[in-house]
Amino acid sequence: MQLFLNQNPLFRVGFIYIFAVFTARNFISDSFWIFSCAFLVLSAISLVFLINKSFKKKSANRWIIGIVFLSSFYFFGVSRYFYCKPNRLDVNGKGIIEGKICSIEGKSKQWIKVGVKVTTLEVSDKTVNQPFNAFVYFPDSAQLADSCFGIPVRIEGIVQSFQNSVIPYQFDYSQYLLNNGYSCIFYAQNIECMKSNSVLNLDQWINKIRSKFRLVFRTAYVDSQNSGFIEAMILGDRSFLDKDLKQAYAKSGVIHILAVSGLHVGILYLMVVFFINILIPKKFKYLKFFIVVFVLLFYAWLTGFSPSVSRAVIMFSLIMFGDMQKLKASFFNTLAASALIISIVDPLSVFNVGFWLSHLAVAGIFVFYPFFRQLINFQFIGWRWIYELVCVSLSAQIMVLPILIYSFNTFSTYFLLGNLIVLPLIPAILFSSFLLLILPQGSFLFKVIAGFSNGLVTFSNDSVNWIASLSGSFIERLSLSITECLVLFIFFISIGAILHTYKKIRLQILILSIFTFFGMFSYRVIHNYYQRNAYIIINKNGAIVNVISGIDNWVYVFNNRKSLSPQFYLSGTWAYFLTKKPEVIIRSTKIESVKLKMDNQVFNLGDLYKDLVKLKQSNFCFNNHSTSLNLPNGLNISVTELKIIGKNEFYLRILYE
Repeated sequence: MQLFLNQNPLFRVGFIYIFAVFTARNFISDSFWIFSCAFLVLSAISLVFLINKSFKKKSANRWIIGIVFLSSFYFFGVSRYFYCKPNRLDVNGKGIIEGKICSIEGKSKQWIKVGVKVTTLEVSDKTVNQPFNAFVYFPDSAQLADSCFGIPVRIEGIVQSFQNSVIPYQFDYSQYLLNNGYSCIFYAQNIECMKSNSVLNLDQWINKIRSKFRLVFRTAYVDSQNSGFIEAMILGDRSFLDKDLKQAYAKSGVIHILAVSGLHVGILYLMVVFFINILIPKKFKYLKFFIVVFVLLFYAWLTGFSPSVSRAVIMFSLIMFGDMQKLKASFFNTLAASALIISIVDPLSVFNVGFWLSHLAVAGIFVFYPFFRQLINFQFIGWRWIYELVCVSLSAQIMVLPILIYSFNTFSTYFLLGNLIVLPLIPAILFSSFLLLILPQGSFLFKVIAGFSNGLVTFSNDSVNWIASLSGSFIERLSLSITECLVLFIFFISIGAILHTYKKIRLQILILSIFTFFGMFSYRVIHNYYQRNAYIIINKNGAIVNVISGIDNWVYVFNNRKSLSPQFYLSGTWAYFLTKKPEVIIRSTKIESVKLKMDNQVFNLGDLYKDLVKLKQSNFCFNNHSTSLNLPNGLNISVTELKIIGKNEFYLRILYE
């Protein structure tokens, strides 16, 4: 371990910095200036030690310099997080925001979701002049024009503050938006584009280029599914990607293809290097380097600087610079440099799943691929190529598996088949799509390449639809706790360490981690098997009653006016308890007509809802545990959890025998 850290010093620095960002969010209060001052003081002390040559020569004292330096970096991480973190806006009601539309975040049948950099917010005779980011929903009928992007806009609508998800094990959408830098939600009703005083508006300029590229793709790919696929893969914009097609790629285990990543940047890198080697003499190596880096940075900017693209651009740039200087680059040092640079520029990226999936997948390939590759040596080049593709896919999957299960509660069983069929097509699709951007539209060559690429994309889409339709292609309701996830990572890291340089201590860690993981997981499985829970989600429109007995799962939905989604409220609960697929029974029955028997008592759902509304109006504390509810007719129910999850919408968990 000491040798590894000495060979990869940035790994230690990056770990300390990222650890600081995590602790700042979860354990440290907003004492921003205290940590800033501590950072400055410790940095000054470190600088004094480094300048003092006589002290530096004493090798026995070098550890003091290291501790002080790493401590200063820890405080730098804490202060950087507090400087960049968005503040929740505790305001609600009709209001007006002024700012700039900076990004499209998604599109559905009802809404166009965009990110807006707000300069001014006016709501209820209150004005907020502090800049922040708002997540804005535009009605799909609004027909938001491209000309509105990057210029000052004035938007009228309703502002809504974030509300944390109080249902256990469910996805916290508010925290997700906070981690992406947003401070509130805004439902737009009207938009007015204003004149820009800026001579060079870079945001508007890049959006025009993005729109031109989108127009080229829609000309070349007539099928909307194909054009949406290309826009997602080349521009990183999934707004126009067919929802069913996106789900098929997820079920097939190749959803990573739709995210702009190192593969895309690598193809672009090879194309740029090929052309500049033809056009520019070999002696102008620095000019070549700056051209390549400029093109890669421009592409990263065009696609929104996602963590996966940023990681690839940084690593390619560092490796190319090292080769130019004839320096041997350490892979883990380069990977750590990428993570460190991205997290310093944007500390919130540490909480982005894509940040971890990108870096861990590349680390997995480096650690496990050489081992898998040497197991079998095929003489026939075709079989060898297929086996190498399997090795790459398996190596990447090993390291990202804990994150995938922890974040999405799912696993694609046919991910190897999906990668074997689809991955070989991607370089040709990317190369042809990049060529379409530089060829004259309507030319013979443009039409030929467009037809060829259309065929590949159609075959790719048909393949993933077929794989997704196979029985057992997608396992749902999987679950890992954060502790189980970390222990599983330690297990995989121990295997990697043993494969590279065997030591007895690493074998001991490996055995300890696997026994710890299976012990924790087995305890949760056994404990959950004996659980008897009833969950009730109730509002004015109806109710959901979910009964879980061990792994058996029954769901009853009672509707008044509109359908309620058990999946939306309880999918995380089913995953945590590892239940069977729920049997859902939907009845168009008013809750006033529904009676439940619980703890040998019968109560009416309509009376329960009225009672909960009265409790809310009386300022009753709904976050209590083991609360006794006194219901009408003298009934009393012992509730394990009782929470408000919306406007007059309630969540109850009841243990029963």
